[in-house]
Amino acid sequence: QKAALQLHLQDPVNMVESPEAYEAILKPFYMSCPLSNFTVGEFNGSSSLIKFYRQLGEQSLKRFVLTTPDFIVLPDPKMGFQPHTEDDGTALRKYGGYFNAYWVHPSFRSEVWWLRVALDATATLATPATEECSKASAAVVAPGAGHPAELAFRACREAIRKRDEATALLGGHDCSTEPWHQSSFMHTWSSIPKPNSPR
Repeated sequence: QKAALQLHLQDPVNMVESPEAYEAILKPFYMSCPLSNFTVGEFNGSSSLIKFYRQLGEQSLKRFVLTTPDFIVLPDPKMGFQPHTEDDGTALRKYGGYFNAYWVHPSFRSEVWWLRVALDATATLATPATEECSKASAAVVAPGAGHPAELAFRACREAIRKRDEATALLGGHDCSTEPWHQSSFMHTWSSIPKPNSPR
């Protein structure tokens, strides 16, 4: 399959679509559809593809998955294989490959898995900066594991987490059964509508 990819990359296709066709046909159609479960799973971390890369470890995750506050970039499963080894990385650098970039709408940014992971990693080290915890932070005097101020911080963080989960758009959607391999051109729609603005 990797050899077939190399042959495919030697025969590029240049498609030109007029802006009028996009505005009149494609944009209204796609904006009327909710988010696909495939996209929801990539954002909230429940997709099999994301779980696959996260299970490989931090080094492989950084090598093949690019995340920023505004985008996630992933290898395209339709290449015919899912790159995950050092040899795969070398082959991609040598022969090229296909990647998909997904823009994260501002409405979803606080819920994407890669930012949650970063926040969770610093939650126990950082002083809470939320307005809800500002009163508790003023009472801190070198808290230890069982110090009342530390317990207050934990309770405050847990309350904020529960509040955020209650208003979450992506939370509670398990998309782990959504197909992501190269033969899957059909994806199911979620119940999450696309935000109206900004577009």
